[in-house]
Amino acid sequence: MLFVLSTAFGVFGTNPISGYLHSVIAYLPLVFIAIVILVLGFAIAAAAKALIENSLGGLSYGTLLANAASTVIIAVGWPGGVSPPGSHGTVRDSLPSHGSSHPGSR
Repeated sequence: MLFVLSTAFGVFGTNPISGYLHSVIAYLPLVFIAIVILVLGFAIAAAAKALIENSLGGLSYGTLLANAASTVIIAVGWPGGVSPPGSHGTVRDSLPSHGSSHPGSR
């Protein structure tokens, strides 16, 4: 539908609505990739939680460890999906820094 609107407004030459529609259409692949990153992060977290619960479920701390691992995986994957496109750094940049763990920091 957006492509049809873009073509229809493009018939009249350059106008603000045509430019807006082009920018929305250009942004759609970035939204799709963000959704894929989030879904993969949640799927990996769920798989890790199930694996840890199945292997350590008999222990008193097994469920706690499974929930903690799942939370950490989601916390590391979340910035990749929700940060604005083009502002992605590395995974290390999304982790909290403790002291002088980064090279060159004083």
